[in-house]
Amino acid sequence: MTGIHRNTITNRGWPVQKLNQIKDIRKAEEKSRKEKKAIDNADVKNALEAKMIQAQNEVIYWFNEYQDIKRVAQHSDKRLQKMRESRDFYKTQSDTDKRSLLEARQEIKKLRQMLALKDATPNQLMH
Repeated sequence: MTGIHRNTITNRGWPVQKLNQIKDIRKAEEKSRKEKKAIDNADVKNALEAKMIQAQNEVIYWFNEYQDIKRVAQHSDKRLQKMRESRDFYKTQSDTDKRSLLEARQEIKKLRQMLALKDATPNQLMH
C-alpha cells in the first residue's frame, strides 16, 4: 500500500530511536498519572479523615453543651422547688399570723368593750 517494506523503518536508526523515545515518554506519563491518582486518593482519604475528625469534635462539643445545659436546668429545677417550698411555708406562716392578729384584735376589742361597760356603769350609777 505505501510502497515501502515493513523492515524499512526498523533498518533505519533514527525512527527506531524516536519510537522508543515516544514509548518511554508514554510510559513515564502513565507512571506519573498512576502516582498522581494514588496521591489524589491519599489526599481524598486524608481529607475525609480530617472531616470525620472535625465531625467527631463537633459532636463532642455539642454533647458537652447539652450536658452543661442539662446540669443548669436540673439546678434551676431544684432552686425552683426550694423556692416553692419556702413560699408555701411563709404563706402558711403569714396566714397563721394573720389569724392570730385578727383574734388578738377581736380580744382587744372585747376587752375595750368590757372596760367601757365597767367604766360606764359606775359613772352612770353616780349620776
